[in-house]
Amino acid sequence: MAHRSLAPAWLSPEERPLLLRRVHSLTGALALGLFLLIHLWMQGQALHGWSAYAQKLRWGDLPLMPALEILFVYLPLSYHAVAGIGFMLKPRPHFSRYPFRKNWVWALQRITGVMTLLFIAYHFWTLRLQVWLGTISPADYFPRLCAQLSSTNSWGIPLIAFVYLLGGAACIAHFCNGLSGSCFLWGITRTRKQTERASLAFAAFGALLFAYFAATILFFATGSTPVDWLS
Repeated sequence: MAHRSLAPAWLSPEERPLLLRRVHSLTGALALGLFLLIHLWMQGQALHGWSAYAQKLRWGDLPLMPALEILFVYLPLSYHAVAGIGFMLKPRPHFSRYPFRKNWVWALQRITGVMTLLFIAYHFWTLRLQVWLGTISPADYFPRLCAQLSSTNSWGIPLIAFVYLLGGAACIAHFCNGLSGSCFLWGITRTRKQTERASLAFAAFGALLFAYFAATILFFATGSTPVDWLS
């Protein structure tokens, strides 16, 4: 008896890789992207002082928040990570035929993806998971981050602050570069000129995000804001 495919009639074998990549890009843009933007904005409230920061983090005490985070953040991120690793392990066909810039961007997206995964795991383990376990509360975020990021080793180097800067840079670069690729994948940009303009726009957006993120990290590490540096 002939084997009958379990795939829907509208989904041909040729269309499956494209569908998986579109779902992968969608979970990255929504799960990673929206969460990243909201998270950066909320953490940036520290620049306005402890009271402003604490007020924005009150949502962390809601009883249903862990379930909502798992459903709308961690599950999509898990799929995005697993699918991304699967795509990364597959050899790229005709790699030598691609222009150098495309190969460089392709490699950068994979490297920052691994760095993002490691940083999110570390950040989740040291902060959010501890809230779920009851060892700390969201009100402890501010003093805990100040203590962690301002600590130095025997050579006077703030290693954790550097880890945060490097991890945040990887997250932002992966997100913005992914947005550029998603625009092409979803047919928003169709020509080379449109793709290049989108890449430049997202690169500029990423630079602004990183500047805001770096100011937040330096505040936790030093207690100084950009206004203090300029005065």
